[in-house]
Amino acid sequence: MVNKVILALVLFFVSCMLQAQASISVDRYCLRKNAVTLSQALIDFKGKEFVSNLLNDNVSFSMICAVDSSGIIIDFKRIRSNKELPKELEQEIISYLKVNHVSFYICYEKPLGLNKEESLALIKRGLFTEGRLTHIINIGFPEDLMSSYAYERDKAKEEGKCLSKYEYLTTIINQYKSQSE
Repeated sequence: MVNKVILALVLFFVSCMLQAQASISVDRYCLRKNAVTLSQALIDFKGKEFVSNLLNDNVSFSMICAVDSSGIIIDFKRIRSNKELPKELEQEIISYLKVNHVSFYICYEKPLGLNKEESLALIKRGLFTEGRLTHIINIGFPEDLMSSYAYERDKAKEEGKCLSKYEYLTTIINQYKSQSE
């Protein structure tokens, strides 16, 4: 009997810890938030010139990774890019994300008829019941973060200003950062 009570308490506390740490989102902008996180990580890691060159060369890529419940990359599956990326660069990026514990969201579709809190509780409860410790996610750069760049560039040009792709990207990054604070 005592063993069953101890086991129940342990399972309860593990469940609470798992739910408290889980980086799960049902937000419709979840993939964009991950793109923002990856973009900021690339800026922090390789700098303005590197990211500017990627944007100016219209390089886009997506990474398929396994993450733990807190969204930290634990295993790298592959990178797909519209232009060839050196294997060393791929490994450097993955290594940077792992070593620096960059956390991404695990994106789920919100079940119909449930609010955000109910959806998250349902998903977390299901994950705990399944015992899932890893999740496969797709993280992209720049994803659709640059979708309104041409419009904003032309608008800036009419005002006699120049708007680079890098400046536009950092504006988008800052918008998402201010929304999450």
